[in-house]
Amino acid sequence: MIYAAPSTLFEATVQGAGTGLVGTMGVRIKAVPSGTTVLARTTAGITEVNPGIYTKQLTAPATLGDYLVIWDDGTNYASEELKISYTLPDVSPSGGALLSLAEYQAATGNTDNPTAQQIALEDASAACLTYTDRDFVSTPVTETRDFTYRGNGFLEIDDATAVHSVSSDFPITSWFANSDGPAGFGVLSWLELPKYDSRALTSIGAMGFTSNLDVILARSGWTPRWTVSVNADWGIAPLPRDVRRGLIIQAQAYENASVDETSGPLTSETVAETSRSYAVFTQPQPVQEEDAGIEPAAQALWWPYKRHTL
Repeated sequence: MIYAAPSTLFEATVQGAGTGLVGTMGVRIKAVPSGTTVLARTTAGITEVNPGIYTKQLTAPATLGDYLVIWDDGTNYASEELKISYTLPDVSPSGGALLSLAEYQAATGNTDNPTAQQIALEDASAACLTYTDRDFVSTPVTETRDFTYRGNGFLEIDDATAVHSVSSDFPITSWFANSDGPAGFGVLSWLELPKYDSRALTSIGAMGFTSNLDVILARSGWTPRWTVSVNADWGIAPLPRDVRRGLIIQAQAYENASVDETSGPLTSETVAETSRSYAVFTQPQPVQEEDAGIEPAAQALWWPYKRHTL
C-alpha cells in the first residue's frame, strides 16, 4: 500500500513485467469502491529503472480516501492500493525488527498470533539485512567512523545519507561520495579518493642508482594502508517501500512455516500490501545458493537494493 498526503507527489512502481515496455506500459488511478477514474491512463514519464521494473512520479488525488494505482501493458494488469490521508500509519519497529507489528498486521489482515508474528518479523529483518548487506535502521546516527584505505582510489564505507567530512594521515586533497542502488535511493556507500602513487617511494642516489622502495617494501610483505575518518549521517531511514513489501512477504512465509511446514509461495490475495507483486506480470528470477530460504518475491523486491562490493 502507498500512503500519501493530498495533492503531493509520490512514486509508483511495478515490478515483474516484461522488459522494453517504455511507451507501452501505462498507469492510471481509480477511486475505491466507486471505480471513478481520477487519473486517466498515461504512458508519459514512465521509466524502466531495472529490467522489468517501471516507475513514475504521480500526484496524489486531492480528496482523502482509498484508491487503486493500476498498471497495464495493454494486456496484463497489476494494481496497488493507495491511501490518501494526512496521518500516516505508525511504522515504529521494535525488538530488532525493521517493520512494526501494527503495519504487518494491517497488511496481512491477521492479528491471531502477535508473538509468532513479531518473531517472524525479526527473522525476516535479519534475512533482509544479510541478503542486501545494507544498514537499514530506525534512526540514523551522526558520528565519525574509521575505515582502512589501501590507496586504490576507492574506499567502501557504511551506508550513509550524507557525508560531512573526510580526514586521514593519507594526503587527501579531494574526495567524492558515491551512491549505488536504484534511482532515487540516494544512499552513499563508497568514496572516491586520491590514489596512492608508488613513484613517490622511488629515489635516485648520488651515483645515479635507482632505489625502488615500493618494490623493496612489497617484497617484504608491506602493503599500503591508512586510516580514513569519515563523519557522516549513518544508516538508511525511512525504509524503502519495496524493502518493506519484501519484509511482509518474508515474514508471512516464516509465520506460515511455524504453523504449517508445507506452506508454499504467497499470493496477492493473502497480502494486500504486496498485491502488485503477484499480478499477471511474472518473470523468473535467478536464485543463488546463498539466497536459499528467501521467498522469490521478497528477493525480487530486495535485489535492487543489494549492496555491491567494489
